[in-house]
Amino acid sequence: MLFKDGNKVKRNTVIAKIYGSTLSILKAERTALNFISHLSGIATCTNELLNLISRKRFSKKLILLDTRKTTPNLRELEKQAVRAGGGRNHRMNLSSMILIKDNHINVAGSVKNAFSKVLQKYGCKFKIEIEVRNMKELKEAISCKPDVIMFDNWNVKKLKKVLKFFPKHIKIEVSGQINKKNISHYASLGADYISTSYMIKNSKWTDFSLDAV
Repeated sequence: MLFKDGNKVKRNTVIAKIYGSTLSILKAERTALNFISHLSGIATCTNELLNLISRKRFSKKLILLDTRKTTPNLRELEKQAVRAGGGRNHRMNLSSMILIKDNHINVAGSVKNAFSKVLQKYGCKFKIEIEVRNMKELKEAISCKPDVIMFDNWNVKKLKKVLKFFPKHIKIEVSGQINKKNISHYASLGADYISTSYMIKNSKWTDFSLDAV
């Protein structure tokens, strides 16, 4: 390899030289190029989102996260591609941290009930994040004092009003339908994290080819 993960490469640049049996190389060619093209596309898209975030004056502390919405059997590779593009991984799997989501709240009956059950079973072993859908859930979540509160699918206008009075000891994550058109607006809110699957679901493959010499 002539470049490292995360390096920016210009069009028509040789990125690697391969030596060996012609037959062996040609057998692996298409599979290898498919992986490189797919993962480079994710890294590039991640970097494009970061560039849009960096234009905002609130972006110094802002971290771009991916989600668990990945291609089956390719999670490790796709998440590595996100890191290569400058982003970070939210959770690799369900055991990475505790995220109390809408279905957990529905089953438990309330945010407080769901949070209490988590504390009873795990105590402070893991970081705890709570996803909220409305003001009622937000007030309950703040009273629970989790590590992070996630605002999922809240619009920018509503978030601006809410975050003015948000307690500083709780981290803020915004998520839901984030894309290239609106990410800069969310970046201006002063959140700690923006999480999105956009770089996985909407990245374009980068075109690579193998030329025999």
